[in-house]
Amino acid sequence: MPDKSSATQIDASKIRLLTGINPAQALGFAVSYLMTKPAFARLQFGHWSRILVGQINRGHYLIASDDGHIAGFLGWALTTREKGEIWLAEQGDLSFEDSKAGEILLINAWASESNEVTHLLLERLREIGRAQKMVYFKRHYPDGRTRPGRLSVNAFVDAHIHAARSVDKFDNSPTP
Repeated sequence: MPDKSSATQIDASKIRLLTGINPAQALGFAVSYLMTKPAFARLQFGHWSRILVGQINRGHYLIASDDGHIAGFLGWALTTREKGEIWLAEQGDLSFEDSKAGEILLINAWASESNEVTHLLLERLREIGRAQKMVYFKRHYPDGRTRPGRLSVNAFVDAHIHAARSVDKFDNSPTP
């Protein structure tokens, strides 16, 4: 009988970001992956489709794969502080035009299958958002609660980027 514990282990060397894929394929990957996540599955189709299509058409997304399977998605908008605050307070949505540029990196889609995938997405997000002033996001919980969040982009971001580039990303070997 096979060892079930080894079936759930993740080989970090097989995790990668999918780049250069055509927008229709990216949308298909995003929908197929996110529709299995409760926080996204209960959203209205038209509203959520507009958000995903906008992210993909702007190039504001990352798709991670693990050994050929979609294992993570991250989508964002770049907007102004004023528009970001309205979004965070759930007083309005962002238009495509509102999502193209600004001092706020607004994360409006994030799902991941493992800590390793989350680490890879976060590492790349730091590089993407290093010129922004703030990161805005909403955390959705299984019980229906939503918590808005704001993080300052500061000098520590560059330190994280430098540290990530100077070490083997997924070296899990014991230290001497």
